[in-house]
Amino acid sequence: QAVELCRGRWQDEPDLRKALGAIGEDSSAPVYVKLIGVLSDDESPSSLATLADIANRHGDEPFVRDALLSIDDSLHPQLLETLLSQPALNDHTGPLIGELLLNAYRNQDPGTLKTGLESILKSKFSGRAASWQMAALAHWIRGLRQSKVSLASLATKFKGSLKSEVEQLEATLVDAAEVALDETAPSEVRKMAVAVLGQFESRQSTDLAAATQLLQPHESPVLQSWAIEVLQ
Repeated sequence: QAVELCRGRWQDEPDLRKALGAIGEDSSAPVYVKLIGVLSDDESPSSLATLADIANRHGDEPFVRDALLSIDDSLHPQLLETLLSQPALNDHTGPLIGELLLNAYRNQDPGTLKTGLESILKSKFSGRAASWQMAALAHWIRGLRQSKVSLASLATKFKGSLKSEVEQLEATLVDAAEVALDETAPSEVRKMAVAVLGQFESRQSTDLAAATQLLQPHESPVLQSWAIEVLQ
């Protein structure tokens, strides 16, 4: 209730602004949800920084993530950029970043897509390990697949503005089929690898063969389910 009482007042009162920022550092999910609603009324860098900090530390909590994704679409590009500029992102931010990339695609916003993909690609990560980058790409690509869109097709969409990023992704994800079939790899890593299969013509036969192999009874139900998505 105290957070709600700040709505419409805190922008002009430095003490309230400072207090809301402090709440963002340590609170419970219901308070975070309310705080997100209050801060989303403002586009100042400090508000976006607090929202990004909440996303980074608590973006895996369903109510918090839903609240962040429910703010006005016009703020999503700024939230994504601010979140990606955090000095150290937690692995659980990946799905939220992936969803923000999906929103950028749905809103036909190639500028935000390019900025987001550039930030992911310039960071150091491997398709052979769990990371926020792979989690973000896996979530984004699964969403594109549900819309019958492949990564390869984005190279020619938006007047070719994403061609360089798509080519870099093709090179980065080259080992996806091998990782997906590696039974010694952690299950989360294999899931992310499965999610990015079947995106490029040059590897269609290899990727589809890998997805088919994952339908064997000894594989986990989750891997089988994600493999079926690739094959559909």
